[in-house]
Amino acid sequence: MPRRSNRREFARDVGLVAAGGIFSAGTPSSADEPGTTPAEVAVRAALDTLRARYGKHLSEAQWKGLQTILAGQQASVEALRRLRLENHEEPDFIFSADVP
Repeated sequence: MPRRSNRREFARDVGLVAAGGIFSAGTPSSADEPGTTPAEVAVRAALDTLRARYGKHLSEAQWKGLQTILAGQQASVEALRRLRLENHEEPDFIFSADVP
């Protein structure tokens, strides 16, 4: 009997697939379609991978929601890739200690 995954494992898998687009290299047929961007290919590949693993557990409405989430995450990944930082630039944060 296959082991059931919990929601943390599912979220981890979704995040890994969405963040890296690591499965897009294995889908040359979707990349050959005219007008398809690399981001769309990565989202489609992630959905295909997730559908193969979790397809029987989610409804069509949940798949549509997941597609929206993955597309948003992929847009964020593309925006971060376009951002160029100099070597000396650090993240902007403000540290404050809560003193009672």
